[in-house]
Amino acid sequence: MQQLRERWQALMERLGGSPAAEGIFAVIVDSYSGYGRYYHNLNHLANGFAELAAVAGELADREAVEFALWFHDIVYVPGNKYNEVISAAVAYTYALELTGCTVFAGKVRRLVEATQHDADAGLDADTQFLLDADLAILGYPWPQFAAYSDGIRREFFFLSDNAYRAGRRAVLQKFLNRPYIYHTEFFRAKYENCARANIARLLADITSLSPFFRGEGE
Repeated sequence: MQQLRERWQALMERLGGSPAAEGIFAVIVDSYSGYGRYYHNLNHLANGFAELAAVAGELADREAVEFALWFHDIVYVPGNKYNEVISAAVAYTYALELTGCTVFAGKVRRLVEATQHDADAGLDADTQFLLDADLAILGYPWPQFAAYSDGIRREFFFLSDNAYRAGRRAVLQKFLNRPYIYHTEFFRAKYENCARANIARLLADITSLSPFFRGEGE
């Protein structure tokens, strides 16, 4: 938590500072600590910032990308297709309040909206780095990837096993069907091969109805 607070404070200083910053940080913490957030939580944010730190020098607008990361899952209702759109609106509102700059706020909104991960082309470099950082978990070693997968299943506790497997299979297969999962050369070199192996293994587990997907312990 302290590292996240320091990251937020550093970003606020670079944006000129605002008396509203501390209250907005509290909103962020409350949102990402909400009930049922087994994956889309503060740890997810911390991982995202760790991934972005490695490419900070490549970002054209580091402040906008970092601001977008803070808010990209500020609203998260499992299965709601409007999560990113609503999160983007929240991000825009707070960016405007903190900076008074409509250009910056608009850029943040577009970045957050892009985390729907539904576009394969036409993305600028900053957006590509943000999306790749968000999906870095797919290429982590299997134990971490499996923990992520378990967290997602827990977030969708309300779905039957069959419904969850069908939906999850569709999402994962979409990633495998892309020429590349990651948009940037940096993240491809770091995670592409492992991500594909993880997803293929998970799809095999889903297909075989392994105990991991039977909701045991829920």
